[in-house]
Amino acid sequence: MTTAEEQYRRATRERALRQHRVRLQSVAGVHAALRSSLRTGLIEADERLDEHTLVDRFSVSRSAVRAALGLLVEEGIVSRSPRAGTVVRGDLTDVRIDNGVGWSTTTGDVFRCEVLERRWVPATPLTRHHLSPDAEAVHLTELVLLRHGGPALLYARFSLSGGVDRRLTMTSAETASFGDDFARVYGSPLGQVGCWLEAVEADEKVAAQLEVPVGTALLVKSRVLWSADGLPREFSVTHYPATHTTLSTEFRPRLRIPVPRRARTAVEPVEPGVVGARQSALSVHAELRAAVREGLLPVGDRLNEQELADRFGVSRNSIRRGLAQLAVEGVVRRAPRTGTVIERRIADLPLDTGRGWHRTEAWRYRAERLAVATVPTPPFLSRILSTSEPEVAVTEYRILRDGRPFGVYLLYSRASLPHRPLSTDSPVDFDELFARTHGSAVDRIDSTVHAVRADGRTARLLDVSPGTLLLLRERVLVDEQGRPCEFSHGYFPAADLSLSTRTPVRGTPAA
Repeated sequence: MTTAEEQYRRATRERALRQHRVRLQSVAGVHAALRSSLRTGLIEADERLDEHTLVDRFSVSRSAVRAALGLLVEEGIVSRSPRAGTVVRGDLTDVRIDNGVGWSTTTGDVFRCEVLERRWVPATPLTRHHLSPDAEAVHLTELVLLRHGGPALLYARFSLSGGVDRRLTMTSAETASFGDDFARVYGSPLGQVGCWLEAVEADEKVAAQLEVPVGTALLVKSRVLWSADGLPREFSVTHYPATHTTLSTEFRPRLRIPVPRRARTAVEPVEPGVVGARQSALSVHAELRAAVREGLLPVGDRLNEQELADRFGVSRNSIRRGLAQLAVEGVVRRAPRTGTVIERRIADLPLDTGRGWHRTEAWRYRAERLAVATVPTPPFLSRILSTSEPEVAVTEYRILRDGRPFGVYLLYSRASLPHRPLSTDSPVDFDELFARTHGSAVDRIDSTVHAVRADGRTARLLDVSPGTLLLLRERVLVDEQGRPCEFSHGYFPAADLSLSTRTPVRGTPAA
């Protein structure tokens, strides 16, 4: 039987261990850990969060926990009150981006589509770039998807004459019917899905459709669907309120699945109808950003407002507002004498490579190691890394691009393994570094993308203002034995980049 003295000694030892435990100061780390815990179901809706418990669970300081919870309050994920304390208001819905639908259905979901616009509109440089350089007009379908009566997403789809009759398939419960319908309409099955993910603040039009305040953080998914015969068939842009949505994908870098080749079925062409001015809520700012990202508006170009208004089929005032937003983001420079000039291109980081950036641009990146620690394994990492080891190693980096702060990167791995240097710190390629460290090659990359706001410390590291909109990339690297080996959180200023993937369809037309 345990005596009172033994209980006292045990409590004293545990208190001493807690006092000597490494306490990380990273607000970003605990904020991302809380979002990951919510996404994976370790923290549930209506659960009460205790600061003292979270300090021990995530091995961080109490001030870091308090600041992270403050960010979640601002994001609308948790609420705080003197009596109830800190309570989770809702869950995070994970929406897959590597299929043909816009929402991942969960048990009990009730959906309804509200079509806002369905007609022919003039082609713009962006729709010509993605669909056909010769297109004079494209067909636009714009709708709001209502989930339990409230807006879940705003969707705009552009297609040529062949895609006018494809019915809307918005949830994963309809994935099989999406594949059949795609093949019927285009005479060829779905071959590839290409996505670009960004985070923006809601303007007046989008905010009104999604019933959120102006300035609300949104995740934006731009997507191109190619049929198996290699032709681009549809270009779409979807806005999701970031409060309760994340976007995710799975990629196997060593698995190259041949696109199914089937004989084309003859499809009766549809003649374009009357072309009218576009009333879409799709913002001019988003379209201008995409044009810069795709190189349609090259760095150094001087922009003429009236010319852009004519090219994009909108008013000059709309162009002026869009350029003003790009100026705030640092993408363009505006001056009385020189006019508006493209200052820099928006970086594109691929989600389908362990390196994190395109091989041809590796010379632009450098990493500064900020902290290294071994900490008790928090529950969310035990689940994600499938480990019962009591400790994990965490390394924090600041990533520089062209000498400028570009990202904050937190890398978690098993403490029993040697430290893996980043590919920026070694002449050895990422794949070889991973295999040397873990004894097996990387086989799968699971990525999840959030839109969040910068806390004070992260803002200082990135040289941005606190509250700046960031893209948070959450990633798991799995080896050939099926073992999750590394987990990471990467924070990047949303104005600086997009995250992209181009995924071949597996097995069935709508995997």
